[in-house]
Amino acid sequence: MNIQDSIEKLQFHTDFTSEQRKECRRFPRYKIKRRILIKDPQGNILTGHAFDISRHGLQFRCSPHIAYQLQASQEMFTRYHNISYEVKIALPYMNQLKECGIYCSVQEIIKADDENMRVGLNFLYFDENSQSHLDHFIDNLTL
Repeated sequence: MNIQDSIEKLQFHTDFTSEQRKECRRFPRYKIKRRILIKDPQGNILTGHAFDISRHGLQFRCSPHIAYQLQASQEMFTRYHNISYEVKIALPYMNQLKECGIYCSVQEIIKADDENMRVGLNFLYFDENSQSHLDHFIDNLTL
């Protein structure tokens, strides 16, 4: 399978328009520029660049190769149980950067442009203090 076939395979489509999706969101999204690390159930470390975040999830951009790895691990493990990915993101907290550990599920993977894929993640649960760091970060964005 070549990379173009992989990209086409990864394009999930929904029946919702972008306007309908915005109406369904429980929390507003905030633009950010942060590098993230994603650990899949096999222990592989993948990277991406988050471009928006909310109290419910985040979206990031990555190469088609990374998106394909996410999709492949999701297909492999969802047969047995719900899959979650550990995401590490450094957020400003009390004048320093704090690493947050967040466990997520993949909501969607779509083509962002010719070179990147866009991945949407839903937050499932947090490492110790990570949710309070995220809440503090978002609260300071809205001031």
